[in-house]
Amino acid sequence: MAEHNELGKRGEDYAASYLQSIGMQIERRNWHYRQKEIDIIARDGEELVFVEVKTRRSEAAAADLVSDRKIEFLLTAAEAYIQRAGFNGNARMDLVILIEHRGEFQVEHIRDAFR
Repeated sequence: MAEHNELGKRGEDYAASYLQSIGMQIERRNWHYRQKEIDIIARDGEELVFVEVKTRRSEAAAADLVSDRKIEFLLTAAEAYIQRAGFNGNARMDLVILIEHRGEFQVEHIRDAFR
């Protein structure tokens, strides 16, 4: 596996652990709809949360990490998941940015990031 893919996998694992540590329950990981993927689907109480995880080795602005096209893809996939699951409650999309420095991750969690 390429080094950037390994970093991304470690980042997603760390993000899932982080989300659990703040009380979220992980429902699905790497859920695919057509060619679209949602990294993590979790529950925060009664709210359904779609989480995009971005892992980097250096700081980057959130706007530079997720393009408008990617946001559209995420919204389409989230809508499909909600429909298939028959979910009728509140939902949001979060962004978890992980910056790796000397083997440790710095976490920035942006709730409702794409509103």
